[in-house]
Amino acid sequence: MPFTLSGFVALRIERGREADNREAEVPADAFTYQEGGIRLLDDEHTRHEATYRYTGDAGYDLVLITTAINGMAEPTELAVEGEKSGTVQIVQNAIKADFQHDPDLDDEPLTPVSSN
Repeated sequence: MPFTLSGFVALRIERGREADNREAEVPADAFTYQEGGIRLLDDEHTRHEATYRYTGDAGYDLVLITTAINGMAEPTELAVEGEKSGTVQIVQNAIKADFQHDPDLDDEPLTPVSSN
């Protein structure tokens, strides 16, 4: 996929008791690529999207969505999923997605359809 992630996410994790509350940082390289693709918006505009997931903590998952429109990366979107006990707050999303697209490597060729 043509996205390269850098940076981190800062979290505040509250488990109910003050002693159990903590701060955490998740580096960009801890996210795993899940799926992605390209959308043709019209004759001149394309939108590349990719979804990454962090599952390194048993109490929550993080889902990161990266987007590039016409080759220009947009700010990343981040969501917390599956909070099992307590709450997880995003304090800072400092993850940056860089977009380098090579159509010959990144895009699957179209397969001709037989007219039989």
